[in-house]
Amino acid sequence: MMELVLNTLALGVAVPLAAFVLGMAYRMLTDPGKSLAVHALNVAMWPQKFLRLGPFKRELGIESAVASALRKRKADKAELGNTSFLRAYNTVLKCKTMVAQRRSVMGFMAAKVEMMGAMVRRIDLSRFVRDVPAVLSVPLRPPVIVMGLPRTGTTLLHRLLSLDPEARSPITWELLAPVPYPRDQDLALQEKDRQKRRKKVDGNLKYVQFLAGAQFEAIHEFGTDLPEECLLALTNDLPVLSSMLFACFAEPDAVGDDEEVILEAFRAYRNMLQLLSWQVGQTELSTQKRWTLKCPGHLVWLKGIKEAFPDAHIVWTHRHPVKAVPSLASLLKVLHGAYFEPGLDLHELGRTVMSAALTMVTRAAEDLHTTGLSHSHVMYDNLVAEPLETVKSVYNQLGLTYTDEYDRILREHLAADEAKRAKMRSKGGGGALHAYAPEDYGLSAGELRAAFETYTTTFNI
Repeated sequence: MMELVLNTLALGVAVPLAAFVLGMAYRMLTDPGKSLAVHALNVAMWPQKFLRLGPFKRELGIESAVASALRKRKADKAELGNTSFLRAYNTVLKCKTMVAQRRSVMGFMAAKVEMMGAMVRRIDLSRFVRDVPAVLSVPLRPPVIVMGLPRTGTTLLHRLLSLDPEARSPITWELLAPVPYPRDQDLALQEKDRQKRRKKVDGNLKYVQFLAGAQFEAIHEFGTDLPEECLLALTNDLPVLSSMLFACFAEPDAVGDDEEVILEAFRAYRNMLQLLSWQVGQTELSTQKRWTLKCPGHLVWLKGIKEAFPDAHIVWTHRHPVKAVPSLASLLKVLHGAYFEPGLDLHELGRTVMSAALTMVTRAAEDLHTTGLSHSHVMYDNLVAEPLETVKSVYNQLGLTYTDEYDRILREHLAADEAKRAKMRSKGGGGALHAYAPEDYGLSAGELRAAFETYTTTFNI
């Protein structure tokens, strides 16, 4: 009898252990970019997801995220404001591309946290401007807004422009936790609260870095105190969370055609920037720094920018699609892997990205004309080869003062950045930090040149 019990117990241990080992082997083989820890968590928690227990009990949806946020903040639905965002989120969550994906265990949990976080920020911002309406009267200097296809130098240019002592860019933690607890504009009290929020975001970002892995950071550097793009703030209204970007590029019309949502999103973003200025005492134009913003998505949201920032100056970065399109496909491949199970068709991804990129640049050219927004252009090759001269050229076009202090800061930054990248390259064997080619995604240089001929000719790329 005892032998039977022992054999049963041994079998009860051996079968799950064998399943775990096989699961680990499969994941390491099909998705080598992830860490062992991420693989282990995905395998260990898979039975819970399969049986829909614990955090997997409910389907991932905007309605459940809203309900969780309302409970967390003890709020009522009226505090959500305009609810057109529900329509936008459902459009993406239920689109063909998103439905076809299989979320991993960790990807499901991360997406759930992201979505609820965006809804909590929405409630917090709504409450704050209700309690302190003076925030809405804070004037803003004409912002400089960088846009361009992803992988065309938008991040590089944005961060260089952000280094001007007269400029200010929203940094990652501010975008993720913009709303202070104290309603009193006591700057010492506000600064203490800002540091508290920063510390919380810093802890959360460590999880994001753990989930995304080293591959993502080699493509796009991000960190708690780095200038970051408007995308993080716009998620309060627009379905552009990291876990949804893959679907957004696959079906760009889902986030680019709903004008009501876009206008509402940018009005709310202006309010957020007013709040960020208010909490550091920059409530007058004479004491305020110039906001320097950036997001590739602005290519399809120029009408929103015109609504919220009619005096903005747009700087559009350009890079030849033969390089930009496969680079973007590579980024989306890594981003997809952070949230979904392996099995992505890379050739289909290449077609998807080419189509989305063409839609974005075509719409941007049309909307720049119809909105009449002030704008200038920067070529990627010039920016990379001569960053200082490129920044000086932008300043000349904008009529801004390029000071000796700013020049010194730029030179020191560029030298430090090059040293950092050289160190990263040496760790990787001396090759490029991010390698890609059109053929990796079922495309060819000739095909890309033909598809984007009007774009490259118009802008002399």
